[in-house]
Amino acid sequence: MTLLEEIHAAGAPRHRQCSVRTLLDALSVDDENDLTDAINDPAVSHMAITTALRARGLDMHYQRMARHRNGRCSCGPTSG
Repeated sequence: MTLLEEIHAAGAPRHRQCSVRTLLDALSVDDENDLTDAINDPAVSHMAITTALRARGLDMHYQRMARHRNGRCSCGPTSG
């Protein structure tokens, strides 16, 4: 790789994976399904979801959950 190619590669935007997606990928199938159901249920608040996750020792901020649920994360406007 030339120096110029390395410079362009270093300056390329890095797309971090959504922290909610990362968490979903790490969960058991049953927990992933439960969390996806909660995410897709508008009657369940961001805070309720993150409180339950924290009670299980899983680090998640309600604003990250809100961004994911509103399609403003790296997942885009998708569900779950």
